[in-house]
Amino acid sequence: MMTGLELPSKVGQQVQLRCESSGGHPLPDLTWYNGTQAFSGQRVRKQERDGKVEVELTLQQLTKWDNGMNLTCRARQPFPEITSEQESWGILNVHYPPAMSIPRTSVRVIEGQPANLTCLVDSNPSAIIRWTKLGHNSFLRGNIREQTFHIPGASRQDAGTYKCSAENGLPPISVGTVTLEVLYPPQIDPSMDERISILQGDEEFSLECVVEGNPKPKVMWRRKDTKLYWKNPLRFHLVRYDIEGTYQCVATSDGFTQRTKDVFIDVVGKPKLEGEGDSSTMSVLTGETARLGCTVMADPLPHDIKWIWRNNYGQEEMLSSGSSHIVTIRRNQQITSSLTIPKVAVQHAGNYVCKATNMFGSVKRNIDLQISDSFPDIIVITSITAGAILLLTVVAVVILFAKKKGWICKSHQDAPRPMPPVPKYVYKTGTIDSGVEDLQELQEMYGTLKPRPPPRVEKKWELVGLSYTGLVHSTSLPPYSAVDHRNHPGGKAVLDISPNGSIERVAPLGSPVSNDMG
Repeated sequence: MMTGLELPSKVGQQVQLRCESSGGHPLPDLTWYNGTQAFSGQRVRKQERDGKVEVELTLQQLTKWDNGMNLTCRARQPFPEITSEQESWGILNVHYPPAMSIPRTSVRVIEGQPANLTCLVDSNPSAIIRWTKLGHNSFLRGNIREQTFHIPGASRQDAGTYKCSAENGLPPISVGTVTLEVLYPPQIDPSMDERISILQGDEEFSLECVVEGNPKPKVMWRRKDTKLYWKNPLRFHLVRYDIEGTYQCVATSDGFTQRTKDVFIDVVGKPKLEGEGDSSTMSVLTGETARLGCTVMADPLPHDIKWIWRNNYGQEEMLSSGSSHIVTIRRNQQITSSLTIPKVAVQHAGNYVCKATNMFGSVKRNIDLQISDSFPDIIVITSITAGAILLLTVVAVVILFAKKKGWICKSHQDAPRPMPPVPKYVYKTGTIDSGVEDLQELQEMYGTLKPRPPPRVEKKWELVGLSYTGLVHSTSLPPYSAVDHRNHPGGKAVLDISPNGSIERVAPLGSPVSNDMG
């Protein structure tokens, strides 16, 4: 008979089992078996007394692996032909706390597909299992007390971390977690307005597109029907009329088609002039056509652009917008008005003012129209001067080039011209003079050098000897002051000039002239 299996056994405890046999001769041999393997050594202790045989089996520090052990005690006698083996057996029941393992710590499914969360529990006795969601206090529906928690159609709200706990009365409680990730396409916040109005001139504008999705979507902005992209949020550092239009929030994520949403940005504000500023000047020749224009950006657009003419006398006149000379074109946020004045005259000159007004304010431009008969004289003078300078420059370059090549010879006039000889005799009545003063006047008149005359040797009235070496000059007459006419009738004299240009004789006017004076 075997005793000891009725004792409670837990992991870590020690169990003693005794097998006892009485009677029989000779006494039987008792052996403990674990299945088919016999125990031996220190675990087994045998005793024989009073015709009884006892075998004690000691199992120390039970483990969970000892649970379910098949223990058998067999009795044998040495005469197998006469007696048969006797045995007694039992199953060892070891209690141990739950041990948990998680096959998949993260589960990923697409929204709408089923999801299975599993935790494997090993315990004796069987443990009670409970599934809970971290951060979620409400009760979970489904098979929360089984090792596998099944969600038939997962939604994005089901995503999160789930905890599996197992308890069988033996500490500690076993706990494991499983993360459920639900993938779903991008979804743009439906509360974002489809039309947004902003004020022209604001220094900062920002619009964020809020998008949900798993995996996290990439969000960009683009102007509709273009390839112009901006980062999210959409920002403009200065609001202008030209940014008005339809913009698309574009959200993309891997594995899903992109999602878009249109937002119309409406820029409102007072009129704004395009182009040259608040004032300008236009010059037109008489008889030509003058075209004055104003382009205005505004939202809402002005009903019309008004033209006012202020002439040079300070008189103002409102020009009719229905005139054939005023053309107005409206397009989106832009209105353009042009004033045409054919065959302008001087009386058309003055200041022309175009003015546009809407609910936010008004703007105007002053155009000073100047009428002239011709271009300013300075333009003509400048053109003639520039042409003359250019022509002289070309001629000078050609002459220098020709001289360098030897195409132009030096003029014979470069050589000094010979100076006429000084008269050998000067006839004066009653006096004899060297004529030096008269010669000085002669030299001053023709610009020749004036050497000092030699000293006079004698003073005879018949002859005056003049000998100037090296003095040359072109053939010409001596000055009138070289003739002394104090003793001649009428106070006049006649010069007798030889063929070589020298003065042969000076005689009073009216007296006969002889050729043999020399």
